[in-house]
Amino acid sequence: MRFVWKILGMVGRAMGFAALLGAGYALVRGGLLRARGGRPDWKREGILLLLVLYLAALLHITVIRGGAHWGQLLSLERGWETVQLVPIWYTVKELERGILAFLYPVLGNIGWFLPYGMLVPLAAPRWGTLPKVALTGAGLSLGIEVMQWMLGSGISDIDDVIFNVAGAVLGYWLLRVGERRREGRG
Repeated sequence: MRFVWKILGMVGRAMGFAALLGAGYALVRGGLLRARGGRPDWKREGILLLLVLYLAALLHITVIRGGAHWGQLLSLERGWETVQLVPIWYTVKELERGILAFLYPVLGNIGWFLPYGMLVPLAAPRWGTLPKVALTGAGLSLGIEVMQWMLGSGISDIDDVIFNVAGAVLGYWLLRVGERRREGRG
């Protein structure tokens, strides 16, 4: 039960952070839209706001977490002990600690990136192909892993990138299946 409260606390803090950044985004975006004039596409604006909220929450959950060591950012003495470059080895090793220790990183990383695979094609249709979602998801995930290493806020693991991309691809697939069903094709 303590694990559930820990996750809920982490998500709650991330939602607060996302709400703060989302409010700032909405104010700036609203000002830009007002200055430009015309009628905004409110559906697209809503999707863009959701994407900003999601990315802010993701940044908090994966990098900031209340554990970033900002002083390490300027340090030239970063160690490689928190970098795991051998695919799947560390994840399988987690089985020794129990099924939850194994499942949380796998399902968590997939779950955190599901919205990415759905929101990017909706927010930016020209980026809405499976290869582009997978490639940009990999880039975002790699960026997160580098920030974790630079700030000393987590273990930078190639498995995270693999499962994050799987989550983005699954999110993309679920979006496309949902669209086909709405159109009556599927």
